[in-house]
Amino acid sequence: MDSRDDEITELKIKLSDALDQQERHTVERDSLQKQLDEMIDQWRNFKEEANQKYEQYSKRINQAEMKNQENNRELISECEKQREETEAMRNERQNSKIEMHKLQVKLDGYMRDYERYFSENKRLRELVNTIRDEKDTAISELNRLKVIYHDRVNELNDECNIKIA
Repeated sequence: MDSRDDEITELKIKLSDALDQQERHTVERDSLQKQLDEMIDQWRNFKEEANQKYEQYSKRINQAEMKNQENNRELISECEKQREETEAMRNERQNSKIEMHKLQVKLDGYMRDYERYFSENKRLRELVNTIRDEKDTAISELNRLKVIYHDRVNELNDECNIKIA
């Protein structure tokens, strides 16, 4: 009986140790469960925040892509407009070259006419000066002849007056 009592005591001690150990394990398990629950909550919060940030970033990326596409469309439109303006300017420049050539041809004709008129004007001035000199000479000759004629008429008048007298 003593041995059984010793055995029972020993088993009670073991039971007591086991119960203590169970209680510690239960406390430790509860603590670990609490930590696990906190970590799960943190993980859920992190997951929710990550999803929200992902949604925000995704929205920003989509907006940026849409804006980029709009900018690309505007740039393409501007390029087309510039290309059209450049082509119009090329056409205008070509038309200006053609017009300039026509004007140059006209100017060359006008310059030839001017040179011809200038030469003709010079020749006519020289002719006018020559004719003016001839006129002056003719007037001088006419005046000389008038004086001679006048003197002769006076002489004849004097002779007629002498014969009459």
